[in-house]
Amino acid sequence: MTEPTKTSLTQHLEQAKNDLTRLKDELTLQAHLGKQDAKDLWSSLEPALHKAEQGLDHASRTVSTGADEARVQAHLGVADLKKKWPSLERGVVDLIEDIKRAAAGARTELDTVRVKAHLASLDAESMSSSAARELKETAQELDRQTEAAVVDLKKSFADLKKRLSH
Repeated sequence: MTEPTKTSLTQHLEQAKNDLTRLKDELTLQAHLGKQDAKDLWSSLEPALHKAEQGLDHASRTVSTGADEARVQAHLGVADLKKKWPSLERGVVDLIEDIKRAAAGARTELDTVRVKAHLASLDAESMSSSAARELKETAQELDRQTEAAVVDLKKSFADLKKRLSH
């Protein structure tokens, strides 16, 4: 509860108590003057007025005590926070440092993966170039062998033709 609200509530409670006291005093005066109606009214209202007066006193004390207690609790909370702040701050700094180290490690690992991927790509290109060269050489060899086989077949057919014609 803020100080102005507490003060305002306390003032209203005091004003209500003063009004009750004034009413009580007026009724007491009229009762002493001998008016029977006032005496009867006083008899029926006095216990209720007394009880209301006590309730207002209690409410006023409670408001003051509650505000004081809230101030003490707030002060204790701030003191506790001040006491714990260095360790909290150290924990936050440590956490930030851990995150930075993890990020640096991740960055290094990412760079390593990139280099490995690049090297694998170069190996693949090299292998495909090498495989293409081997295929080309094999094809050329097969062409030579095929040409030689064709020449041999032509000779064999020519020889067979000669033999058959004789």
